[in-house]
Parts: sequence; structure tokens; C-alpha cells
Amino acid sequence: MGLPYQLQAIKLSEGEQKQPWYLKINPNGRIPAIVDDDIAMFESGAIMLYLAEKTGQLMPNDPQGKRHGAGLTWKMYPIVIESLTCTPPHYFSKNPGNMRFYLPGRNPNPPR
Repeated sequence: MGLPYQLQAIKLSEGEQKQPWYLKINPNGRIPAIVDDDIAMFESGAIMLYLAEKTGQLMPNDPQGKRHGAGLTWKMYPIVIESLTCTPPHYFSKNPGNMRFYLPGRNPNPPR
């Protein structure tokens, strides 16, 4: 993208993401997060959309067109994959019995 940046490694194993300085950037204490021109942002989808708008890259320049919708779809895909592969095991390991995944047409007792 051609933007200058400074990479800051976060030591997750040491809980660095829960330190007060990092919680000012991301109150959830998770990665990823960026600070750009004193604007703190977190969540990969928000970061990607911000950078796309800032640079005019990563997204087709037809806001009402099919290409724009496809660009949004592919930007949201990693967010869904992350939530399915990372969040449920962590959440459900602490809340057994709450884990229910329903696939339309495959579950005999769908949620009501």
C-alpha cells in the first residue's frame, strides 16, 4: 500500500495485550489494532475498510456496483473464518453446554 508503518510486537503469552497502554488502543485487549494519525482502530474488518478508504486501494471504485460488493464480501470472509476458528473454542471451553452449531437442512432440531 506504500504507507509508512512501525510494527509493534505484542507478547500475548505474557499478557501484554491486557496492559493499560494497549487497552487504550483496543479496550477488548485483542489483536489486530492500529493507530494512524492518533486514530486507534481494532478489528480486522474495520482496519481493512479504513485503509481501503484512506488509500483508494483494496476496493473497486464503484460504490454501487457489483465489484464493490464482491470486494466487501472478500474483506469480511477472514473475519468470519477467524470467528469460527478462534472464538468458539475459547468461549465454549469456559461455557460447556452452550456450543450449538446449526446447519440449515442438517440439524434435526433447529433453534426456535
